[in-house]
Amino acid sequence: SSVRLVDLESRAAIGNIGATGDDRTFQLNGISDGNYEISAIGSGGPNTDLAISSARRITIKGSDVTGIDLALAPLALITGRVNLEPDPKLNCGKHRDTALRETLISVRLDRVEEKPEGKNSRDKSAPATESASFLPALSDAAPNDKGEINWRNLASGRYRFEARLPGFGWYVRAIGFGSANQKPSARAAEANIARDGITLKSADKISGVTVTITEGGASLRGRLAIAEGQQVPPGIRVYLAPLEREASENVLRFFEARAESDGTFTVANIAPGRYWIMARPFDENDPTKLKSIRQDSGFRAQVLHEAESLKKEISFKPCERTADYDLKFAPAVPSKQ
Repeated sequence: SSVRLVDLESRAAIGNIGATGDDRTFQLNGISDGNYEISAIGSGGPNTDLAISSARRITIKGSDVTGIDLALAPLALITGRVNLEPDPKLNCGKHRDTALRETLISVRLDRVEEKPEGKNSRDKSAPATESASFLPALSDAAPNDKGEINWRNLASGRYRFEARLPGFGWYVRAIGFGSANQKPSARAAEANIARDGITLKSADKISGVTVTITEGGASLRGRLAIAEGQQVPPGIRVYLAPLEREASENVLRFFEARAESDGTFTVANIAPGRYWIMARPFDENDPTKLKSIRQDSGFRAQVLHEAESLKKEISFKPCERTADYDLKFAPAVPSKQ
């Protein structure tokens, strides 16, 4: 096992030392006054399960800090499968035998903003409340030839799923527990993984996650139409929101893309259907800038409301490629608070 000390202000690693002996004691010397985060990780290697401690906040101010206990706990595991649904009537997915191996599914840890410490707090060693910060926030995995997939060594927290598909002709139809074509179980009915992600604790072993990828994905290439002589403002994004009311809660029917400086944009892997389309400036003072439209329910509702008010409709058939689309950029109607 090894112990790591990180400066909370700079996030720089100050020290890293092995915990030796049967009692796994450790000692870090020559540490300056300041606020730090200390954590431990158990030994391991590729494709092995790791164990870590929760990160502990400590303050050094003119004296030693002793008696720190870092309890190791196994990391979490998610297992599941990826189902590819080719359509014999279509060929935009190319039907390659390597399609599964070309698919990459990621789980990304939601970063929670740190709460400021209380003014009257004098604890030199604060309670352990979060996982060690040296673990990656993103874990990638590819399914095997049977479609089986797993994400190992995940720290505690909420994870959201992202997919890199094997080509333009596919789209993500469903993310949940069990097959998308079967009646959902009680667990599947209660959980909305695509919208809410999965919350993990130490040693959790979550199984049965299924990502369903279907042939027939559409794509859109276009350009923002602005008045002659004007330039595209920075921070413009193009949004697609489902026109059908019954799809308004399906986050997999919402899409966004950044407009380039010349006004061009591309949206790929679109589920067939009818959409509202709009271009919208990304408010740099808005905290939602750190989240996608699929992850922030308030922002998603705001975009849907604005898109409905503009009433600019676009539809996509399976495998349709729409190019040279002109999208007029106009201010949206502000949402009523």
